[in-house]
Amino acid sequence: MSDERAIDPGRYLAGLQCERRLWLASRSAGIAASAAASAEREAWARTRRELREIAFGLFPGARGVAEPDSDRAVARTRELLADPSIPAVASAVFAAGGAIARIDFVERLGERGFGLRQVRAALRPSEAALDELAFRYHVARSSGLEVVSVEVVLLDADYVRGASAPDPRSLLRRADVTGQVRFLAGDLETRLEDQRRILAREKAPETEPSPHCRRPDSCEFLAYCTAGKPPDWIGHLPALRANPFAELRARGVERIRDLDPDFSRTPSQRNARECLLRGTAFATSDLARRLSGFGPPADALDFEAILPEIPVFAGTRPFEVVPFQWSAWLAGGGSEPVQAEFLADGRSDPRREFAESLLEAFAPRALPILVYSGFESEVLGALSRAFPDLADGLERLRARLRDLLPVVRRSVYHPDFLGSFSLKRVAPALCFGFTFSDLPGIADGGAASRAWLSLARGELSPERAAGILGELREYCARDAIALAKLLVVLRNLDPAHSDR
Repeated sequence: MSDERAIDPGRYLAGLQCERRLWLASRSAGIAASAAASAEREAWARTRRELREIAFGLFPGARGVAEPDSDRAVARTRELLADPSIPAVASAVFAAGGAIARIDFVERLGERGFGLRQVRAALRPSEAALDELAFRYHVARSSGLEVVSVEVVLLDADYVRGASAPDPRSLLRRADVTGQVRFLAGDLETRLEDQRRILAREKAPETEPSPHCRRPDSCEFLAYCTAGKPPDWIGHLPALRANPFAELRARGVERIRDLDPDFSRTPSQRNARECLLRGTAFATSDLARRLSGFGPPADALDFEAILPEIPVFAGTRPFEVVPFQWSAWLAGGGSEPVQAEFLADGRSDPRREFAESLLEAFAPRALPILVYSGFESEVLGALSRAFPDLADGLERLRARLRDLLPVVRRSVYHPDFLGSFSLKRVAPALCFGFTFSDLPGIADGGAASRAWLSLARGELSPERAAGILGELREYCARDAIALAKLLVVLRNLDPAHSDR
């Protein structure tokens, strides 16, 4: 069968979230999200492939289906499953009723039948993962396979990497989810029939963008579907949930400026309404109080880190944060700030050197240190636990951190925020002439993590590694200087004459 219009697990999940997403994913995939989002999806897929290779150790004697053509893959799967001497089939492909599914491992369970085993780069199965497994289970059973159990192969949170490559029996654990999957598959044929009708349409469904576009994950077509929305569209109202959005649309409200004053339920929503009514940046009257203790003068600091699903360095666990870079702008006492930085070369675990370089740069100083979010504080706390001999100095450093994010979220809004309080949106909106758009390579934290992880794994040529290190230095430094500039702007914002 042709894969072009077949419903696969990804399209099925897209259809559960939004009819329009299902149609676009099947018929207009070329208008999907940015290259950065594509790189993130490819990194996730790569990790899954790596974990599947490791998981082969759990299924000795497994034979794989390698045919790229789906019809041939289905036929090869049947052939392998019919051979009782083969204990498990990897990458088994099943098709039924216009749906197609690949199962990581189908395990032979003697006379009882077969078990489906799906590998996930997670510590526990999410709701979306269970929905996806229910789809695979339904397709396998509809094709005639006698399925008696379903398991998810997960990362073990207690695993600590040693000096050698991960052993699958230590890194991975098997969790039985048969009951949950069977329950979710109960009405799956009805859902699939609805999805088939959607895919048969000549035009995409006219589904209005709403908070559902970001749950359970952000839709790759979100920018496309919201391209014509004005800055004061209610979908840009900060932290707006699905039920309040539906309530507003039922009342005919589409723009933030048309909200009743008593509708806004959070300070950021009230600030957004006031800002868009005025058409200019808005600051509450308590902004100066909230900035007490932030400086100037103040230093500014930004961290970059990896959170690898499969641990890279000895002594680390799945998803453990490993900081590899910091960049700071140190206040110069009347002169221009001075840049300081650390960037690991990826040849070994960078955590101790990271911590020691921080202490060397900041211990002689006493100024507040600007950050954006609680990430830096969390990293310092983890480093304190990992290196008790450095804990006192790291905790003193941690006590000097001043987080600008909650201040901005509570007391500031600009029409260009469009509902987001990310530094990438806030700094260019408030700091005249400041931008991230001219960065030649790495331009966000996800890209930074993926690039350095490739470096640490030894996957880059010397020339490319040197280029990546240069891009990382420029990117992290830009984040740090953004904080320094942002504080100056916040100090100079004209607060609203209100008692918010």
